Amino acid sequence: MVRFESVSFTYPQGTKALKDVSFEAKEGECILLCGPSGCGKTTLLRLINGLIPHYDRGELKGRVLLKGASLKDQEIYEIARSVSSVFQNPKTQFFNLDTTKELLFYLENRGTSREDMKRRLEEVMERFPIRHLLYRNIFDLSGGEKQMLAVAASFAADTPVVVLDEPSANLDAQGTAVLGEMLRVLKARGKTLIVAEHRFDFLHGIVDRAVLFQEGQMEAIYKAQEFYSLSEEERRKKGLRSLKKVPLQVAPVRPLAGGALDIRRLRCAFPQGGGVCVQDLSLNPGMCLGIVGPNGCGKTTFLRALWGGGPHRELEVRLHGIPMSKRRLYKKGYWVMQDVNHQLFTDSVGAEVRLGMDEHLGEGDVSDVLQALDLDSLQSAHPMALSGGQKQRVAIASALLSQRPVIAFDEPTSGMDYGHMTQMVGLLDQCAKKGRILFAVSHDYEFINACAQGSLNLKKASAPGWPKESLGAGLGGEEAAGLMRCTGLIHDPMIGKEEWYD
Repeated sequence: MVRFESVSFTYPQGTKALKDVSFEAKEGECILLCGPSGCGKTTLLRLINGLIPHYDRGELKGRVLLKGASLKDQEIYEIARSVSSVFQNPKTQFFNLDTTKELLFYLENRGTSREDMKRRLEEVMERFPIRHLLYRNIFDLSGGEKQMLAVAASFAADTPVVVLDEPSANLDAQGTAVLGEMLRVLKARGKTLIVAEHRFDFLHGIVDRAVLFQEGQMEAIYKAQEFYSLSEEERRKKGLRSLKKVPLQVAPVRPLAGGALDIRRLRCAFPQGGGVCVQDLSLNPGMCLGIVGPNGCGKTTFLRALWGGGPHRELEVRLHGIPMSKRRLYKKGYWVMQDVNHQLFTDSVGAEVRLGMDEHLGEGDVSDVLQALDLDSLQSAHPMALSGGQKQRVAIASALLSQRPVIAFDEPTSGMDYGHMTQMVGLLDQCAKKGRILFAVSHDYEFINACAQGSLNLKKASAPGWPKESLGAGLGGEEAAGLMRCTGLIHDPMIGKEEWYD
């Protein structure tokens, strides 16, 4: 179905992304592309969907064939009839504000009749559990919900080939399980799936072969059974994340009186109803708090409220006993967003990480951080030309060099391989030892287990039952009681009438 014949690709700035790649994805097969961030996985996918060379320029050698025909000789609209895509950042592929219109956008542009579009939409609803996403504003969706919408849109397009770039990057455990079932449906319909991923457990039983890349070259091709049978030592040597599902092993944060950072009466409502409420939370210097919970439960909303944003926001923040206004908190805190494209401002990595650097740091400190995050060789590269994982690391480097006492990371490992994840853990440990207070929002339990001293589980909060189903839901006995005492769950008259306690 898709064949690479001695393919090499070099970007205009001289980066050799692929080097003499040859392999074939057969019809109905699921191919997993794995390897460290920046090893060429995204470039390979962009060659299949036509974005290279029609959008991204560079030097292309060799041939990429779809059903025996060279993709280089086809217009991108012709390729789109055969290949649909789920991007690493799904927001960049949406054309509509309304979710339902986005699902039908491809069919509408193909001139599909109204009756056929209605039938196709109902088929999507029957196959995938996303009916609750219909007729919503795309910008009101969480990152994980956007990801699921993009996968459903590719199903609606009904193309024979689907390429997916880190489709689980923003999904919780339940979301990845749903994504796995969505991919099973696509495969059962005979679709050829080519998936670039760092998370592998949800793909077990779907993948036929795994292709391991290192620095743009194919290092190995595994049959599925061989790949999922790799020992812990082997997969770590190859820079691969856990092949199995990892449970959360960090205990809920416990009550604390008089911490360095005190957050009181934090309340922030969602546009669609419900919201987040944390009555009292205190953290000491050197602590990393892991914030976990399902997609759409309010983890990012919690950070947005803490940093001064969000509708119907109320809170009191004290740092070392000093009340923090929005302006003062901006100066004392740094937030690495889930979509780091919003906070990359300059035309080079070197300039970007120095933009908000603490004035007391020197070039040696910059070099240490860049080397620790494998960014030193990319100082002259444009941040927007990097892979998703590399962009993430640039934003993280900026945060670390800011030297601010409170730093929050929203899904910091979404595009990271095992090696960079362990480097990230080491850097956070160094920050904690210097007395900084850290927040880490993540679905990545492998990461949270390694870096956090406590966890805050924000359970799904939805109207009209919110806030009864919010913080602490699903916990039992002493664990729930400790979390309740720590966060001070109370009735919120601003949003709902139900009491926190039965």
